[in-house]
Amino acid sequence: MRSIHPVISFVIILFIVIMISLAFGYWLSDTTKREMIVSEVEIQNTSASYQEDSAQWNITLIIRNTGTSPITIDQIIINRVAGTLENTYLTYSYKAFRDPASGIITIKPGGEAHLSFTLDSKNPDQSSPYYREPVINNSFVHGQLVSIILHSATGEDYPATLVLP
Repeated sequence: MRSIHPVISFVIILFIVIMISLAFGYWLSDTTKREMIVSEVEIQNTSASYQEDSAQWNITLIIRNTGTSPITIDQIIINRVAGTLENTYLTYSYKAFRDPASGIITIKPGGEAHLSFTLDSKNPDQSSPYYREPVINNSFVHGQLVSIILHSATGEDYPATLVLP
């Protein structure tokens, strides 16, 4: 009975060690890539103005994706009341787009979106040609603190506050 030559057994063991190290390397690089994906939204500016014509507040948010993956904003929450994005307007977008059917907004990494919407005052003039459907049905007054939360499809919340002038 003959045994395997030591050189052949060394080559087989070396091949097995190389394959195991390659598998470990691919696993480690995949884990690192998944850990490096960051979703981060920065609400850079919030502004509010009162429109006498329609008795509504026009709110504008400047949103920037500073993360490394696209972010999808699927809901807006104002003073703890959930509203839809259907009655919001993208007045400016860079690397951002909106699904016309659902109103969901997706912002790519490095992208920016200016999101505009209205809030009703105590007595909105719905007959005015300037009247826009509000995000939520609630009454807002001068000097009121408004809490705005943008909710993403991944479950993260991005808060902002502003005081109505």
